Amino acid sequence: MPCGKKIKIKDFVSHLKSLDLDEGIRIEGSRRKGKIFVNKNPSGAYVLQQVGIDGNRDLTKKNNNHHRLRHDDDIVYLDSAKQVFELVKTTFGKNFSVWLY
Repeated sequence: MPCGKKIKIKDFVSHLKSLDLDEGIRIEGSRRKGKIFVNKNPSGAYVLQQVGIDGNRDLTKKNNNHHRLRHDDDIVYLDSAKQVFELVKTTFGKNFSVWLY
């Protein structure tokens, strides 16, 4: 059973915007294996770790201009909550769950 508080998808972006440095968000795809962990660094950038997702490099490379991604292994840095949401939708479609921890 997942740990943390389940967040409604409609509230996902507002939780991203108010994310504290000691909090994190875990996104799990319901049809596709893999998870994305989201934290915020002290400068306010979102740090995403993609785990168990096939094609990470192709996905981030394809969306490079739109998301202004900097990609290092499975770590992605994004500037806004909207960019995080778009990357999650591109990765998992509409079928994912969001957990605050």
